[in-house]
Amino acid sequence: MKQRNAIFLLCAALMLTACAETPDSVKIRAESSQAESLTSVSSALESAADSVSEDAAETIKNTKYDNIKFADTFTVNAGEADDLGIYEAERRTDLTAYADGIFEAFFGADYDKAKTVSKEFDTPNGKEPDLSFEQGGTELHVGSRYLYFTNRNEAQKGLTFSNDDKLAVLFESGDAFKDERITLAEGEASVGELAGKLEGFIEKLRTAGVGDFRLFTVASLTNENSGRTLPTTLLTYRKYFKGLPIFNFAYTAGIDKTDALDYMLIESDAVSFASPDSIFSFGFSSSYSETKQIASADNIITPEQAVETASRELAQYLDLTALRLDLVYVPIVQEGAKDNSKVTFYPYWQLAFGLQPLAEHYALINAVDGRVIYNKPKG
Repeated sequence: MKQRNAIFLLCAALMLTACAETPDSVKIRAESSQAESLTSVSSALESAADSVSEDAAETIKNTKYDNIKFADTFTVNAGEADDLGIYEAERRTDLTAYADGIFEAFFGADYDKAKTVSKEFDTPNGKEPDLSFEQGGTELHVGSRYLYFTNRNEAQKGLTFSNDDKLAVLFESGDAFKDERITLAEGEASVGELAGKLEGFIEKLRTAGVGDFRLFTVASLTNENSGRTLPTTLLTYRKYFKGLPIFNFAYTAGIDKTDALDYMLIESDAVSFASPDSIFSFGFSSSYSETKQIASADNIITPEQAVETASRELAQYLDLTALRLDLVYVPIVQEGAKDNSKVTFYPYWQLAFGLQPLAEHYALINAVDGRVIYNKPKG
């Protein structure tokens, strides 16, 4: 799975408690007393819906900041939150119950169910089932917490990705980039064309209740050091929870634990393309289900206040260029937990300065109290 899934890290500095000594890559820049000076807005849902518009983005872009500039394509995205609040949630472990529908969605209604293979694998959570179906070298696996697909013929080309890849080009999945062309291992395609490759399958997963996944970025990666001569085209997806994306964690592929802080691993969802017409692999880890709402978020700061707060608290960092601002849920893993099975979701504004796979660059602004967390990739 390491070749199919990048691994995300979440620092315990995200927790609303004190943490150990913080490395340079993760810095908390605001205290709650400073955040209290922010003017909150009543009715979180109405505020978010009204503020996130082209007018909000233009207002932010036209505001003078000493340390933050904005890309011409800068957007503000509040999503459509369903009852914005703070939630306890659990990773789903029931994907195998949907296996028939998943196989049918991918291979077609006439796939031969009798050829489905059932196995068990040892995992940190004990033995877990794995249901698979293979057709013409294309193999789709459904586990209790994941589903992934591999085209054996294409996979032999070695078009995987790793944390020493170099970014050749990256585009967001929005309308501003849909006509941009990207060079693939064989030929080229537009961002819009690539975005449509799995949309039917993803929509069927969403309709079946398996999970809500939406395309985030399309990137081309190269790696001369590995001897890989062809570019890898990597599509990253984000899980959604109650109408908002779950925070896309910074990639740290191949690292299982860091002693300095209590890190918890969150898998990313990624799709790789070998050619304009052929998908050679994808991987999706299971989504989250609500267990209970801890509190509502009746008051959140506006997008303008989020950017203003980030600028003030990151005053020492100059020449930052913001690409987008998203209202997201950040999953907080309980201190001492062994995995990311149980989390608490908090609403944050995520201000992205760099979306490069394996080296994301962003600020997180707590949408309720304005506390800021900053992550800058090393190097």
